[in-house]
Amino acid sequence: MTTSERELKVRERRRVQVSASILPTLALPPILVTREQAATCLGMSPESFDRHVRPTLAQVPVSPGLVLFRPETLQKWVEDREAHPPRD
Repeated sequence: MTTSERELKVRERRRVQVSASILPTLALPPILVTREQAATCLGMSPESFDRHVRPTLAQVPVSPGLVLFRPETLQKWVEDREAHPPRD
């Protein structure tokens, strides 16, 4: 490897390192979640989610066969359950 080839590799590595360091890191929370994700967030199986939670939530139809949920709706469901526990 010649000196000029080594210099090119070093410059390329530096360019990549600088580019990566100036890029902002975005950690956006999800706007919508799937049935499976919603169930996981609530600590239950998808079947339990379908039986106990899903009928009471607003759903966002995205395409035929795909319905998503807003995380805020899940949070409100939890808060409502805390305020008004189910009766046996």
